Amino acid sequence: MSINDEPITSDNQFLKKAEHRRFLANLPIEEKLRRLVKLQGIAYAIGKSAGRTVRAPWGKQKPIL
Repeated sequence: MSINDEPITSDNQFLKKAEHRRFLANLPIEEKLRRLVKLQGIAYAIGKSAGRTVRAPWGKQKPIL
């Protein structure tokens, strides 16, 4: 149930999902990159704790040269 006790329908869920995707699409590129690096950091931490070989997030990698 939602906060106002109305049932949540699949149509409503799809509309909210589409609305959120439009919101994300309209974000500035800088914010999209900040969010991407944050997700990379989360994936890095999970991979490291699981003992996997993982790449560091952008901005945290050693230069190749």
